[in-house]
Amino acid sequence: MARSLITTPNGLLWMVTEKGITNFNGHTAKHYQATKDSSGLLPVPVFQLFSDKKGIIWISYMDACISKFNPETEKFTHYYHDSTNKNSFPYGAASQFIQDKKGTIWMAVWGAGLSKYNEANNDFTTYRPVKGDTTLINTTEITSLAEMDNGNLLVGTWESGGYGKYAFLQIFNPLTGKSKRFPFEDYRLPATEQISHIRAALKIVHFVHIDENKDYWIGTYLGLYHFNNRTKVMRRYSDIYKGEKYLTGGGIENCANVVQLGRKLWVGTEVTGIMVVDMDNGKTQTLNHYYENNTTLSGDNILGLFKDSDNNIWVSTRAGIDVYSSIMQQFKFLANVKTGAEKSNKSQGSNSVVDVLSYKDSLVYMSHGNGISIYDRANDTVQRIFTKVLYRELKNKFNLHEHVNPGPAGDIEETENEFLVNNNGILLALNKKTLNPTYLYPYNMLIGFAINKEKTKILTHSFPIRHGKGKSAQSKGGYHLTTLNAFNYEVVDTFRFEDLKFQDHKWHENGSICYLQDNNWIVHGNRICFFVFDANSKTVKTYSSRNEYLYFPDSMLTILAVDKSGYAWIRGTAGIYKFDYRTGKSKLFNDSLKINQEVVQSIMQDHKNRLWFACGADIIRYNLNTKETYRYTSELGLHSGGFTTTKNIPNSSKYLYFAGPYGVTYFDPDKMEISKRKPNLFLVNMVLNKDTLNEATKVDYLIHDKKIPWDKNFVTFEFATYQYYSPGKKIYAYRLLGLDTTWVQNDSRNYVSYTNLSDGFYQFEVKCKNVFNVESDVYNISFTIDKPFWKKWWFILIEILLAGGLIYLYIRNREKNLNKQKDKLERKVEERTKELVEKAEQIEHQSVIINEKNKELTDSIKYARRIQGTLLAKLEFMKENLPEHFVLFKPKDIVSGDFYWATKIEAEMSEFIPGKSLPSNQNDELFYLAVCDSTGHGVPGAFMSLLNISYLNEAIGEMKMRTPNTILNYVRNKLIANLSVDGAQDGMDGTLVCFDKVNAKLTYASAHNKPILIRNGEMMELPADKMPIGKGERTHSFHLEEINYQKNDIVYFYTDGFADQFGGPKGKKFKYRKLNETLLNISKLSMAEQHDILSQEFDTWKGKLEQVDDVLLIGIRF
Repeated sequence: MARSLITTPNGLLWMVTEKGITNFNGHTAKHYQATKDSSGLLPVPVFQLFSDKKGIIWISYMDACISKFNPETEKFTHYYHDSTNKNSFPYGAASQFIQDKKGTIWMAVWGAGLSKYNEANNDFTTYRPVKGDTTLINTTEITSLAEMDNGNLLVGTWESGGYGKYAFLQIFNPLTGKSKRFPFEDYRLPATEQISHIRAALKIVHFVHIDENKDYWIGTYLGLYHFNNRTKVMRRYSDIYKGEKYLTGGGIENCANVVQLGRKLWVGTEVTGIMVVDMDNGKTQTLNHYYENNTTLSGDNILGLFKDSDNNIWVSTRAGIDVYSSIMQQFKFLANVKTGAEKSNKSQGSNSVVDVLSYKDSLVYMSHGNGISIYDRANDTVQRIFTKVLYRELKNKFNLHEHVNPGPAGDIEETENEFLVNNNGILLALNKKTLNPTYLYPYNMLIGFAINKEKTKILTHSFPIRHGKGKSAQSKGGYHLTTLNAFNYEVVDTFRFEDLKFQDHKWHENGSICYLQDNNWIVHGNRICFFVFDANSKTVKTYSSRNEYLYFPDSMLTILAVDKSGYAWIRGTAGIYKFDYRTGKSKLFNDSLKINQEVVQSIMQDHKNRLWFACGADIIRYNLNTKETYRYTSELGLHSGGFTTTKNIPNSSKYLYFAGPYGVTYFDPDKMEISKRKPNLFLVNMVLNKDTLNEATKVDYLIHDKKIPWDKNFVTFEFATYQYYSPGKKIYAYRLLGLDTTWVQNDSRNYVSYTNLSDGFYQFEVKCKNVFNVESDVYNISFTIDKPFWKKWWFILIEILLAGGLIYLYIRNREKNLNKQKDKLERKVEERTKELVEKAEQIEHQSVIINEKNKELTDSIKYARRIQGTLLAKLEFMKENLPEHFVLFKPKDIVSGDFYWATKIEAEMSEFIPGKSLPSNQNDELFYLAVCDSTGHGVPGAFMSLLNISYLNEAIGEMKMRTPNTILNYVRNKLIANLSVDGAQDGMDGTLVCFDKVNAKLTYASAHNKPILIRNGEMMELPADKMPIGKGERTHSFHLEEINYQKNDIVYFYTDGFADQFGGPKGKKFKYRKLNETLLNISKLSMAEQHDILSQEFDTWKGKLEQVDDVLLIGIRF
């Protein structure tokens, strides 16, 4: 049980409980109780709480003492009565605190008078009655206070013994300390009021309240008095005015039980709930507890009322705490127990309302299992019409058949003067003024009916009664659609379904009808089909999932409504459909409404072209113009308990009504307010490691920039929003700048923990989104974690000094040792110097000898180069015997293992190609060119090249061999015989080419190195044997290859030095593929330009790296 509810400026809700006081932040509660050392509450029951403008909480007890509590420091200051000190707290119990415009705290002290707190002196001034002095306060029994516009205080008193017998409503002047009796005689009294009664009432005052119009509202034991200062008229609201329904119920308990919300005065009573008085017209209503509805008061014993900064009213009862939010109270609820739809035996449940019809905004007609109820919204009354009683009255009058029994009332429609009701197959009309019934249509069993928009025609859906009395026994035929005149109910036309056949199901299971447009009607057949009836042409279209021409894509159908544009809304197994009878097209509307498996039960449309769907336990608003949706749930005050299927849409009222199993929910769609106010966030707790900080310490760290110790870097923030009156959860998001790069979603958790934070400055940011989808401003918390001591400047300085001292000592000791070693070394140096001088003279002599030998060796190698050069093909010789060509030759060392050799012989000496006649012209000669790579490079390679050239000359000159493959075979055999005794694979790779200018042919044999031919811009790699000219794994004869060359053909012969050279940005080999591509790219240039480009390309690629091998490349253009 809680009472005396207040909020402090930081948004916390505070309340008095049986054990002390408690604050609540929307997530957690914190309790304060009495302590033995007076550091907490006093060990006396707490009575009232009051929060002043500074956020200080004043606490009154049921004894002569009060306390002042600072929520920031969590410190209590207690004030007791001291009989020896007249400025101590008076001897009485404070029943109310107020703070005037000047900031002064005043207390109504029961048993001691009126007391003022003097902040400067931290003491009290108490105003008491003095016998015989009528200018002073007239009693010690003060109950309540209110500040008047001129700064005076309106003081409520209580008549009792002693000075209490002089009690009367007072006006107190704080400047003079004088008091006077309230002049109620200045107000005009109603004729029914007696002055003696008023005088008696104003002696026992429960509360005083002054509204914004400066009117006085006085709660007394005789009721509530209103003194209007504009008209100077007094009015009383009490049990005397039962006939006018101005009821207060029981007595009004105390001053904490009155609050003003707008122009409504809420007054709490002891046993009969809350009386809400309209301060403008004087009408009242009573709020009570109903066990069937969990949205009513939790109890009728009101202990306290409080209005917070969001204009929410908090109510404490003996059963709990309630909160009234105007936003949460937009939905009104008519319970079945009030409308008469509830069964007499509650264990049987309720007869749900079948249909609802509003008439002129004030009357609401509801049909249900017990009959019809008419709710007068203006007067909050219900009139019930039981259909069983009507049936007994009408049975004999209209000669009803015995089997026609009165059952649940069904659809309701209205004509100009009457209401039409389907009462279990009987069409009844009720006069709107007298509510007298008339039996209209007894001849067929009514299944359903509807009225057109103009209210001129009624379409009924019925089937015949084949047994009975009178005309009903003579009725024959199939199911009917009968059109009636809406003014005199005469039959205009009848359409029979005799020729329509429906398989598998009774098609009249649910015969509800809705009017479309232009005399078209939609009729429910059964669960798999419906009809569109054109009353003009008397034609019927049957829509079904089984009809391929008039196809509707679902089954288990229910026609819910037709909107003002003529679209029918039909429920199926897959969801809700929008059906256009003009085109026969339908659209599943689930995605537009953002629903999945939820079932739409009923639909209404307001005057702003918005549809309202009762779906599950929620209501969804859909704007037909903007296509926007909004869902109202229990979190927004909708507590319907679910909805039932009803036929709605046609609506002349500004209110929308939805029926459910426990009653009817209604609301004004134009006043459905959604709060746009941003939720304000505040810090509830800050935890370092596992220690929760008090308010003072939090202020030091967060406001005064005190640094958090480095070893308390496990930080938890707990935050909340004062909008805890909303039952919906808040969604929080946070980030720690310097650590989090994006917002982190925290769902509804109102705390965040960070572990092992590094030292430095941080800014924590948090925001939340409330149930109305409104996001708060970002709440910032800045803090700094101090550096650990080893990062402090003084510690670093100590480390530097200590390190410097150690280094100095080390150096001094080292110098001492070095000096000793120096002396010793100097002696040894002198000895060794003599030896070194002698050695140096010897080395200098040897160096002279080495330089001489090196010069001799270099001169020998250079001479060898000249010898090798004489054996290589002369450039003039090649120019005479070859067309345009170039030779790129780059030895790795002075002499080279790569060589190019050439010779020329007479063609008539040749046995070159078998079967070919020798040329007769003496100038026809054969030119041989060898491009070879001998084993090794430098001097060894040069020796091998000399040997290889010698064998080539021998093969051609002495052995008279002419074919290149035969020549290479000979050279290979000579090398194997003379050099491979020890198994070494010495020899060479290369190509020997023979040019036949007469026949424009060249023949060649090649070992490893493949010649390249470029013809017409295309490159061809010519074949070569994969074996060396020397000892190897293969010893078969070299193949002789022949090519007919054409004009502008280019052939290239090269060794492996270019392709194997390392270089480039990554130090890799040049490779054959890149070399061949380069040759192709430059093939159209002159041979001289090609030579320069290749030479530059090689040098660039090699860069500063060492040349790995001899390079030889020859290009020839024909």
